Amino acid sequence: MKISIVVLLLAVYSVFGAKKTARILYSGSSLGSYTTCGCPSNPTGGLPRMANFVKEQNQQFGDPLILDAGNFSSKTGRQKAVLTEYFMKGMAILKYDAVLVGGAEIETGLSEIMRFNKESKLPLISSNLVDSKGNRPFSSVIKVKNVVKGLDALIVGLTAPTQFVKTDSVAAYKILDPLETFSKISAAERKKGVAIIVLTDMKESMLEKFLQAQKGADLVIVAADYAYREMPSLVNGAQVVSSFPETRNMGVVSFDVADDSLLSFTGFNEPMASKYEKHKQMDSLFKAYDKALGGVKFKHPRPSDAQKLYAGSEACAECHRDPVAKERNGKHVKAFSILEKTGNSYNPSCLKCHVTGYERENGFWDVETSMDMAGVQCEECHGPQMAHVREERRRAFGSVDFTGMDQSKSSRQNKPYKVGFYKCAHCHTGEFKLIKTPEEAWKEIGHSK
Repeated sequence: MKISIVVLLLAVYSVFGAKKTARILYSGSSLGSYTTCGCPSNPTGGLPRMANFVKEQNQQFGDPLILDAGNFSSKTGRQKAVLTEYFMKGMAILKYDAVLVGGAEIETGLSEIMRFNKESKLPLISSNLVDSKGNRPFSSVIKVKNVVKGLDALIVGLTAPTQFVKTDSVAAYKILDPLETFSKISAAERKKGVAIIVLTDMKESMLEKFLQAQKGADLVIVAADYAYREMPSLVNGAQVVSSFPETRNMGVVSFDVADDSLLSFTGFNEPMASKYEKHKQMDSLFKAYDKALGGVKFKHPRPSDAQKLYAGSEACAECHRDPVAKERNGKHVKAFSILEKTGNSYNPSCLKCHVTGYERENGFWDVETSMDMAGVQCEECHGPQMAHVREERRRAFGSVDFTGMDQSKSSRQNKPYKVGFYKCAHCHTGEFKLIKTPEEAWKEIGHSK
């Protein structure tokens, strides 16, 4: 579950005389991605895996300092507000020390973020976000003592300028210039024994302008900017790193500390792979999230001007009688009944794999307006086929020999999509994966033979 996270785990792992070595783990732009990416092969990501990775690093290298560089909120789907609320609860389980309020959070609505945070109690930070009176609704900076012996950290959060959503009055909040804000903080706080770490969701030209002009940053961690994803890059005196989006990877960077200098930066990205699967507390949290979604009736009517792209399985049966007849008693067609029994008929996280054409034109939208597309029908795999049906019907009226399966297929303009076993893996992942591999199952099912 498709949180934005940039995680920073800072811990000592060796001390040799005057030289100390610190290790940092980070990720970013989670966008509410609490579960794996859902990829057919080797799916990565998810808060449970992140929690296990942080635990592993903590055991090996000591107590972690965890920071987030913003954009943890979900930006899409009817469930985005509920998902963001539970994602913040998951971040609380990870025990973040500072969380940047980024553009995704502003899009969700600052009033909503503040409401959710009454329970999550995350240490939210934005150095350049102010209200109409010039007060900062979140922490301006966060100071951490002794991240390694003799070195403190000053965390600065710079929110990228963006538009406020309707729920937040434009007059109530404004975003100050990131460079001007940072320059004031750096001038006031820069001193020996203090490392200045910047968390930001700025990107591209805005980010580059800041990097080239800033003075005083030791490390800049960016929420998912493609230019800085590999090794740490030195830009105008600051080391710059960036995360992978949607919790798929966590970055690792380490550096030595000697004579008040930060030296020898190295780094790599660690995929959140299956070896980090299962985290009891996090898994329980997102079962509660699914239950919460089931209790919220997200009514989202099918648009009145929806194009008729889907024909429905009964139209397919006019020519493909046997395959459709066989599927009528199969589990796919009855997939929606499972949601009805479990109270998830309105759950967007479940619907996409239990209906046909989810939120596409005349596909399934909600219980009230589109039950004709409930269940996994022919067109969920073979694509919308109204044009194909209309073409075949025209051919039928034009030829007394028409059977629906004639030999002149090459002249057809609209044909059903060919489907392979890979289609199964779009939904059959994680706890819903098939007992057999998709390749093996494909050889045995119905009309695939």
